[in-house]
Amino acid sequence: MSFNATLDKAAINHLSKEGQYDYAGELKKYADWSTAPNFISKLVCSPPEEPNIAFERVVNAPMDFVLTNFVTNEEIASGDAATSKHEFVALGQVLKTQDGVVEITTGVEWDEKEKSLKRMFRTTEIDSPTSLCIYGYGGWVKTTDLGDDKTKWEHGVNQHATLAHPLCCCCCCLCWNKVGGLFLHMRLNDVEKKFAAAPTGATMERE
Repeated sequence: MSFNATLDKAAINHLSKEGQYDYAGELKKYADWSTAPNFISKLVCSPPEEPNIAFERVVNAPMDFVLTNFVTNEEIASGDAATSKHEFVALGQVLKTQDGVVEITTGVEWDEKEKSLKRMFRTTEIDSPTSLCIYGYGGWVKTTDLGDDKTKWEHGVNQHATLAHPLCCCCCCLCWNKVGGLFLHMRLNDVEKKFAAAPTGATMERE
């Protein structure tokens, strides 16, 4: 059955207090979020903006495999089981990625006919060294099962880059969003390589 579920601001505020992080408590210390330290996202609970990183491509791997292996996640707080179409996609779920980024899933949309899954999210905390590059981001990822071990990946994210990160010496601060998009493509390339190297018929699990 298809569905489209989203969180309102009150629900996000409530869920952001769960787990080991007190996001709301930290943000209350600052009247202006733009003055908060890098590890606190300026995007928390704010409306989505126009993406400054956007692309789509076909990935040569099944949809579940792509979602599982694109990035390593640690679950901080579970989401609504009724909206879970994958272990890392559930409304209200709080995840911490391998990059030290904490994300809240603010929306989940599943289209049964098209076999497409869209996840909307916002960051609430950025650890170092990632915090040297970005303040945070918000956006969505849509995956569609094309069959024949192929997945359509659509990505739209508004990322707030910092001007004080390790690449500033080579002026990458002026095109950090393009650099970020390049890294995303590299990760999808790695997913394809991992799937191609997996034994035929084997259970696909993240290493």
